[in-house]
Amino acid sequence: MDKLKNYALLLCTLLFSLSFAACDDDEPEVKSNIPAALIGTWYYAENNYVTFNSDGTGSWTLPTDSTTTNSYPFTCTYVDSTKTLILVYEGVTNEFTLTSVSSSKLVLTNKNGRVQSYYKNVADIEPQYSIADLIGTSWGWANTPYLTFNADTIVTYLASDGNTYTARFAYDAETGAVYFPHNGKTLLYLVDIIGDAIYFKTENANKEMLLSSFFTILDEWSIADISTLVGKTWYIADSGTEVILTFNSDSTGKLIQTEKGDVEAEDFTYTYDATTKILILDTHDGDPIIATLYHLSDTRLVYYIPNNVYEGDSLWMEMIAL
Repeated sequence: MDKLKNYALLLCTLLFSLSFAACDDDEPEVKSNIPAALIGTWYYAENNYVTFNSDGTGSWTLPTDSTTTNSYPFTCTYVDSTKTLILVYEGVTNEFTLTSVSSSKLVLTNKNGRVQSYYKNVADIEPQYSIADLIGTSWGWANTPYLTFNADTIVTYLASDGNTYTARFAYDAETGAVYFPHNGKTLLYLVDIIGDAIYFKTENANKEMLLSSFFTILDEWSIADISTLVGKTWYIADSGTEVILTFNSDSTGKLIQTEKGDVEAEDFTYTYDATTKILILDTHDGDPIIATLYHLSDTRLVYYIPNNVYEGDSLWMEMIAL
């Protein structure tokens, strides 16, 4: 697979493992019981791979840019009765079902049903999606469609000038490029499709390739019980900035933001008023984030921030549960 494609794929695996960090030296020793077939290194993409050791430790290796990587150690235990892998990093626990493992392929499923395949050899990596997965769906933000792909290779898109245009498109599976053949202009580079979200790269004025998200358009918005936030990893990528939110049942949580390889993590407490639909995240280090909830389900979170956080911009935020 093309090196650019591999790098694109690994950015989306970051959704599951961004907050890996070195384990505390004072943590008790973990006795290993993970299956012998799991021991070794498994590749999701060329520079994105996970290693399981026989002593119950391991590491996830991820890129910091197009040429360098970082490795994030974790501890791992295995529950044979449920085929559950439990990975612990920086006090955060992630669980995966060991769906299958052979001498050449490892398949893991996360708590929300997301299936990921890993391979012993980089050359065996298979694409996780195709352009057909986009056809017939409108993708956008906050119920505003930005892209609609049709089976007749016509795409309707909302341009930066605020107008909507249609054009014939082509797709290059090697690079993920969705482009216009008549002028050779690339609209975007498709990275991955995860449930109701697509992840893609676009080039900014500085020639940087930035990761962003679009979501399927919701026919109806509704708000489930606020406890639906708990036990999930909520993720968004926008113009190269990636944000992860995790909520705990004791009204605490963690915000992790990554921009150009720089990672900032903040703990917060949160409150929610079901009457006003106001969700407040208080990091106790600056102004709280005050947001109005518009939609909350097991897989989607949509809210609006009207005040001066994020450099004075009011903005919609839409996140996917991983």
